[in-house]
Amino acid sequence: MAEDREDIKVFTDRLSYWRFIQDVEYDILVTSNKETKNKEIYNKNELIAVFRPHDSIDAEIRINDLNEIKNMKTLNKLRDEIHEYAINKGFWNKERETGTLLMLIVSEISETLEADRSEKYCDLMRYYEKRQDEFIFKHKQETDPMFYPRSTELILTDDEIEKQTFEHYVKDTFEDELADAVIRILDLCGAKGIDIEKHIELKMKYNATRERMHGKKY
Repeated sequence: MAEDREDIKVFTDRLSYWRFIQDVEYDILVTSNKETKNKEIYNKNELIAVFRPHDSIDAEIRINDLNEIKNMKTLNKLRDEIHEYAINKGFWNKERETGTLLMLIVSEISETLEADRSEKYCDLMRYYEKRQDEFIFKHKQETDPMFYPRSTELILTDDEIEKQTFEHYVKDTFEDELADAVIRILDLCGAKGIDIEKHIELKMKYNATRERMHGKKY
């Protein structure tokens, strides 16, 4: 089978599939098989990837899962990137009080609670779909006479597409607010040089020795 070639990616879940097609060349062609729900993704008439949902493949086919694991960033790596970003954005131009930083983390948790109360959750699938659609449309506006706008100023920039799509489908959702809390925690860890991976590992080992519910009611 063509998709057994090592240079062809095989995806078995929709999120990984959408993450892939959002970054490939614009002149892609996706063909679908209604019976199996499989999709074949072509670029310049060459097969580059196959999407086969879990319910239509053998359990051992998990190439995309392995790739995701290989590309995952460690917490300490994220800690360093987040803290460096915060420095570059001017958040650490002067010494910051630890208490204030902790309360900012609490504020993000409070906003997460409000998002949950409002049932505001992120639809990542819709986000990736819309993002891909916008970039494809932008490409058509730039290359296809049928889609030329009255002025090139009407064509969104890449940054505008990223910003608008994120703000519409992700910003201020439950997941987004949780991400804000984690980002602030990791920024604080970066500032204080905390090996957060090691501390989580140590805490989990300790918790494994504790009784059910850690002896608490809740």
